Parts: sequence; C-alpha cells; structure tokens
Amino acid sequence: KIVLITGGARGIGAACVRAFANAGARVAVCDIDIDLAEQLCAEVRQGGGQARAFTLDVRRRSQWLATIEKITAAWGTVDVLIGNAGIMPVGPFLEVSVEADVRQVDINLHGVTLGVRAVLPAMLDQGHGHIVNIASLAGRVPTPFGAVYSATKFAVVGFTEALGHELLGTNIHTTVVMPGFVQTELISGLDQPAWPSPSSPEQVAQTVLRAVIKRKRRVYLPWFGGLLALLPWVLPHWISVGLSKLFAIDHLLIPTDTDARDAYRQRAIEE
Repeated sequence: KIVLITGGARGIGAACVRAFANAGARVAVCDIDIDLAEQLCAEVRQGGGQARAFTLDVRRRSQWLATIEKITAAWGTVDVLIGNAGIMPVGPFLEVSVEADVRQVDINLHGVTLGVRAVLPAMLDQGHGHIVNIASLAGRVPTPFGAVYSATKFAVVGFTEALGHELLGTNIHTTVVMPGFVQTELISGLDQPAWPSPSSPEQVAQTVLRAVIKRKRRVYLPWFGGLLALLPWVLPHWISVGLSKLFAIDHLLIPTDTDARDAYRQRAIEE
C-alpha cells in the first residue's frame, strides 16, 4: 500500500511512518520540516523500508495538489491517508492570540479537509482507499484551557464520521483516532495525569495500523476513552464537572513549566 502521512517527521506521525514501513507499506512522509522528514526516510530505508519525504504545508491546497502529483508519479495512487498534522496552543482563552486560533483551525481542520479533497477522487477512481484522521479525546470531551483546540478536534471527529456515512458502499473506509495524552512535544510543559498514564507515540501508531488492517471506524486510546467521551453528554452537568476535577481535566492544559513549553510554542504556534 501507498500511505501518505502528514506531520510525518515528528511524534505520532514519525511513529506511524516506522510502523507502516515495517509492515511493508511505501510511505510518503509529508511535513513542513523537510530536513527532519529526510532524516527519518533515510533511517527507514536503512532498515529496509520504503519512504520518501515531501514538503507539505497542509494549509495550502496548491501544495497538496503538487505533493499528490509527485507521489502518484513515483508510486501510484495513495491507498491510505493519515491526517496527523496538528498544533495545540493552550492557556486561558483570552490569553491565546487570535492568530493562534486561526493557525490551529487552518492546520487542525482545514489541513484535514484539504487532504481528503486531494486524495479522494483518485481513491474513488481506483475503487478502494482508507482515510484516517487523528483527532483526540478532546474532540469528544470538552477540555478547558484548550477551547479552540478542542473545537478543532470536535470538528475533525464530526467531519470524519459524516464523511464515512457519505462513502458507504464505495469501498473507501474512514477511521477517526481519539487518543488522550500522548508523550510528544504537544504536552511539553504540562502536568501529566496520574491516571491514565500518557500513551507513547508507538502505541498510537500500532493502534492506527490495526485500525487500517481491521477497518475500524472509531478508535480510542486508552480503550476506555469511549466511556470517558460518553459521560459528559449523558450525565448532569454538575457530575461532569466533578469528574473533570477528579481526572484533573479541568487544569491539565494550563502550562506549569513555561520554559519547557517555549520551544514548542515558538516552532509550531508562533512561526
């Protein structure tokens, strides 16, 4: 299979690159940081896998079209799209800049929809394909101090679910992946919950790989995340607030170490 992964040079994306390459896929590593993507591809090839790096800013439709053209010329039609690129500005809503709001909507949501528009016509022509979008438990559970981030992930969940209904009977499959905290730079400078402990990028990648193989429509990590996602919508508000406090969701996204978060903020949010 030909697998395109956005945000493929770091974190969950890089772990997915390794997992799919190890499973025998030809992996298009798409990232705005082409140097880091090239380093990862060299590592994969050294281990016997197949991977090529492509510069891609997921906000730019012209770059999507150019990238798809290059991948198709090199290998053929993309079989699996993994929409992973995303950013997470955090803090009190009024302290997060309007520019950061716009940037995360452009990357987290428009980057996903533009990717689907770029690959879906050829998938329909060839009669098969799989679209995987990496959302978050924050796309099911309202998450204070990450209000716009949570909104973008709610949107990704809704988009993927609705698209899946549209594509019934086409042999194009959709999967939305909803992890909790993952040990990547997105959570740098934040407190980590005592329970459940954050997943590793490798755990998420293996979950994504299994979801593609088994054609799962929804995936939570940890597995009981589905229950946590349901509770806010079926319980009275005061109980939901109490559970949010019990699991420390009410303050998880307040940075406790601003120095540790500075590097991520400057690279991903303010560049």
